[in-house]
Amino acid sequence: MKKKLFLFLILLITALAWNFDRLLGLAVKPVLEGKLTSLFGMPVEFGSLAVNPFTGRVGASEVRFMNQEAFSPGPHLDIEEMEFDIDFLRFRRHHVLIPHLRLKKFLYFIESIPYGKGDSISNVGTWVRHIKKKPGGGSDSEDWKVTIPEILIEDGAFVFKKAGPKKKKFIFRNLNGFLKGFEWPTAEPAYLAQEVLLDGTFGEEKAPMRLRGKANFATSRVSFDVEGEIENGAVEKHPFVWQGLPIKVTGGGFFLKTKMVCVTRQLEVDSVLTLKSLQFVPKQNPSALIWGLPLMGSMGFLQSEKTIRLEVPVKGDIADPQFGFAGAFQKAFQESLKRYTNAGVDLLRAVPVKTGEIVVAAPTRMIGEIEKISSTLVRNIPSIPSLVPASSAAEEEKGVKSK
Repeated sequence: MKKKLFLFLILLITALAWNFDRLLGLAVKPVLEGKLTSLFGMPVEFGSLAVNPFTGRVGASEVRFMNQEAFSPGPHLDIEEMEFDIDFLRFRRHHVLIPHLRLKKFLYFIESIPYGKGDSISNVGTWVRHIKKKPGGGSDSEDWKVTIPEILIEDGAFVFKKAGPKKKKFIFRNLNGFLKGFEWPTAEPAYLAQEVLLDGTFGEEKAPMRLRGKANFATSRVSFDVEGEIENGAVEKHPFVWQGLPIKVTGGGFFLKTKMVCVTRQLEVDSVLTLKSLQFVPKQNPSALIWGLPLMGSMGFLQSEKTIRLEVPVKGDIADPQFGFAGAFQKAFQESLKRYTNAGVDLLRAVPVKTGEIVVAAPTRMIGEIEKISSTLVRNIPSIPSLVPASSAAEEEKGVKSK
């Protein structure tokens, strides 16, 4: 009997030791969920949690920070699996050291909704304000330091959604990469000690994308210097940049190369956007104008251009609630496309054109005739460099005539 009891105790101790991290996790889980829910002002839940106090290894699955009531139902942050090592002994010095953090299959969902007259609020701004309003939320946290030398990202997703009359949605999927050198707080916001590299896809069409550079995210005065590219994007999948124009894009591709520099929240972006093989249909009466030019003629010109290269600069204060990067990019894009179209029409005005059986030459009559010849231009002229000048000044005075 004693031998059986002894054997039972050995097996029990072995089982407890083998599953100690899970048992400790079960005990810690409700406490941690409550603390995080109170801190962020949003429901936080863990599917499972394992904590090993001897090795410092922590593992969790199905970690969800749920949206506040004013926003869409569902998670603000959803992590299918995460694991990290933590140095518990440094807690005595108010230092959270996590040498290694791995996030696998996570979704970070940022949502912006209308608020008041012409203003908006986001689920990120809501929990940030909640933390600042908590009693002692500022002074107590200033004594702590957080260091994460390496954050590995595997199969992540980032979604930004703006609700309201000018709704927008950006989707980044299949994100893989890292963020190195994270420290909070940082004394100098412009000190870019963090290195970021992300590869993934953009949009519903899953266009390949890459982001790389230096950053300092761990400060209220965000600073970064990053470069990015998006390849083989589908223009028709992003209608927001064409909002307000009397045309609907039905086809075409794009390549975006951008450099983004932000110094203490002052953002400056220089982008080069290359559009390829655009296709349009008019949203309204074909006789309408766009940028003061005939709609059909302008569409014909843009469709005849196999490649359109636009410079799209954006500047602004990311802390200003009236500034939105998407809206600023849309405005800069349309201004750049307007300049490109006007320059192309000016070229057509200045250079006599011979296309098939139609000769267009008179500058004063170009605007009036461009609608009539736009379909011929699309069929017969692949691009402006292929235009053939007419042979005489007399033809220029006569305007349009048949050979």
